[in-house]
Amino acid sequence: MTPDSLPDTFDDEEAEAETTGPDLQELHDELAAATAEWRRGSRRTLDVLKEFGGALEAVGGMVRDLHHSSRQAPSPAPAASASPDESLLALIDLADRLARLSEAFTRPPAAASSFWPPARRALAGWQSAWSAQAEACAILRAHAEDTLARSGLRRLDADGALFDPAAMTAVETIIRPDLPDHTVVAVLVPGWRHLPTARILRPAQVRVSRVR
Repeated sequence: MTPDSLPDTFDDEEAEAETTGPDLQELHDELAAATAEWRRGSRRTLDVLKEFGGALEAVGGMVRDLHHSSRQAPSPAPAASASPDESLLALIDLADRLARLSEAFTRPPAAASSFWPPARRALAGWQSAWSAQAEACAILRAHAEDTLARSGLRRLDADGALFDPAAMTAVETIIRPDLPDHTVVAVLVPGWRHLPTARILRPAQVRVSRVR
C-alpha cells in the first residue's frame, strides 16, 4: 500500500472541530458580566464603608466632647436632694457603660481586603477611625476608673468565688458538676464596694453553678 492510498485520518467535520477555537464572543460576554457584577459589589462595599466611617467619626466626636467635659468640670458636691450613694451609683453606672464601650472597640469587625483603590482607601479610613475611637474610649475609661478609685470605690472580685449573698445577687444558674456548688462562673454586672465604709454599694449580678 502506497502512502497515497492510506485513508484520511480525519474527516472534514473533525478537521473543522480541531481548527475551531473556543467561542470568543461567549467568553467575552461572561467576562463582561463578571466584571460588571464585581464593580457593583465593590461600589456597595464602598458605600457601606463610607457610612461606617462616618458613624465612627460621630461616635468619636461625642467621646471627645465627653472626655473634655469630664476633665474640665470640677467634681460637684452632692445635691441636697441626692444622697452620696446616689451620686456614687451614677458615677458607677457611667464607668460601667464606658467599660462596655471600650471593650467593644477592642474587637474590630473583620474586613476583607480589596483590589479596588477606592475600596482600599475606604477600608484604611474606617480602620483608622476605629483605632482612634478605641484609643479615645480607653483614655476616657481610665479617667473614669481613676475618679472611682479616688472616690474610694472598687469592683468586687467575684469571678470564680463562692456565692456570697451579702455581696452578690444570683440571676442565673448553670449545671456544672465539675465545680463546687454555688461557684460564680460569670459576672454579668459588676458589684462595687465603698472602701472607706466597707459597704457594698451595689451587689454583683452573677451566674452561679449548680451540681444538679
